[in-house]
Amino acid sequence: MRFDADGFNAEATATRLDVFDPRARVLCALALAVVLASLRSFPPLLCGSLIPLILLFRDEGGMLRSVLPRLNVVGVFVALLLMLTYPGERFWRVFSVEGLELALLVVFKLNVISILLIRMVVALGVERIENVLARFGLSEKLRVLLLLTTRCIFLLAERTETMVRAVHLRAPELRGTLMFKAFACMLGTTLLHSSDRAERTMLAIRCRGGLAGFSQCRPLCWSRIDTLLCLSFCLNIAVILWCCLLWRP
Repeated sequence: MRFDADGFNAEATATRLDVFDPRARVLCALALAVVLASLRSFPPLLCGSLIPLILLFRDEGGMLRSVLPRLNVVGVFVALLLMLTYPGERFWRVFSVEGLELALLVVFKLNVISILLIRMVVALGVERIENVLARFGLSEKLRVLLLLTTRCIFLLAERTETMVRAVHLRAPELRGTLMFKAFACMLGTTLLHSSDRAERTMLAIRCRGGLAGFSQCRPLCWSRIDTLLCLSFCLNIAVILWCCLLWRP
């Protein structure tokens, strides 16, 4: 998902999932993500990972190729903290056995839920997501807050990455306090620039009469294939709940 340097809308990624109504994709993805996030054992989680694994192996456009490695860096850090701080029996006199089990569960859930939401929701692009939220009855103020927050996060990440690369190219041997000073100046400049851009974006929204002035989406149309998609997700959720009853701790 990439944001235009000066525009408001994110580019949608064209995939085979575009045959489904965006509302069906968002509802199914959120419902399954909530169920997966609540699981506390591996057998039900493995039952619920079938659809995300299918989406992973049919990764069109390589959306997950760049996101998952970065995501797992954070996941490994969280797993290490859990193994060090979680109480219980220790192995190698340092790491917790229960912490290791919990860490594996957390990292696996993080990957499965991320794959599901990226392929089913993020690939829609900001414009279609806004259209779906509007059809769900969310107020325009809330939609503006959600969309601008998402936009600013991606813009901050892109600009910070560009400035870090620029500092590295101009001063590759920078160390110690000078490195921290350069990072502080870079971060301050990025935040000021982003604040100015956010104000101009808000002014543009007001001048166009709200989010409707940016919308160019086609009308949403629910069909039988969308009902089948929802039924398949409901069946998967039912199997997960059945597994939870069988493997109740």
